Amino acid sequence: MENTVFSLLPPVVAIVLAIATRRVLLSLGLGILTAAVLLAEFQFVKTIQIILETIKNVFVSGGGLNTWNVYILLFLFVLGIITAFITISGGSRAFGEWAMKRVKTRAGAQLVTGILGLLIFIDDYFNALAVGQVSRPITDRKKVSRAKLAYLIDSTSAPICVLSPVSSWGAYIISILGAIIASHQIEGMSAISMFVQMIPMNFYAIAAIIFVFMVISKNINYGPMKKHEERAATTGVLLDPLKAAPGELKEDLPVSSKGKVGDLVWPIVVLFAGTITAMFITGYSAS
Repeated sequence: MENTVFSLLPPVVAIVLAIATRRVLLSLGLGILTAAVLLAEFQFVKTIQIILETIKNVFVSGGGLNTWNVYILLFLFVLGIITAFITISGGSRAFGEWAMKRVKTRAGAQLVTGILGLLIFIDDYFNALAVGQVSRPITDRKKVSRAKLAYLIDSTSAPICVLSPVSSWGAYIISILGAIIASHQIEGMSAISMFVQMIPMNFYAIAAIIFVFMVISKNINYGPMKKHEERAATTGVLLDPLKAAPGELKEDLPVSSKGKVGDLVWPIVVLFAGTITAMFITGYSAS
């Protein structure tokens, strides 16, 4: 089944199921199972062995700890903790109150979301977590649908991280370019200079960001998002009342009433400084 058209089946299964069921983990799991079945040539025992071996390789590689994957998992775990602490400290609430005194329109609430999406460029996952947590009270107050909020966050988080050399994705791409330069013995060009020269050619990321601000300024809504926006603007209902909100927290975190805007800003500043410093240190030690 390898190197044939059937190799397209796992991603197709995952994508189709994600669209049909809106259950991402189930869809990805079935996509993984489909890939394992194809690799095992429909043998049940071999399919289980392939899945278990793959899971083991996430944590163990070459007889030792797979630090690359483990550090990524720990990094994501820490990002989730920071986001929760920002909420508990009252930083998100304080920023929301500060912004709501200054944001007067629906377009303004969306613009705040778009700008924050560009400013928090260190990691796309943290971008989505932080911007969503901070922007939601503002967009909710101005009757912006959650579907529109999700679009604004998704179309700024990953694109800006891919374009930035000092981001998790930028560092990863630069490491790949470094390996290419070494293997092909390219002279007169460094990995980071190659990355910077590639930025204007990253058409999708640039177009996605530009289109976000076009959508905000022209109030463009299309597809299902248009239906959600019309309902939110006319009735104030931000979510489809017939469907559960995916990813909605079952229990609200305790929020301090003494929070300040600095409780939001300083943890993010420290995260930026620490991450960028670590990138330079690891890059220098590997050179």
